[in-house]
Amino acid sequence: MSLHSARTSITSRIPVPQDDVG
Repeated sequence: MSLHSARTSITSRIPVPQDDVG
């Protein structure tokens, strides 16, 4: 789940809707 890792980095900086969770 490398995509989740990359998304986590962005989420940390900018609040984004977690539509891809689980």
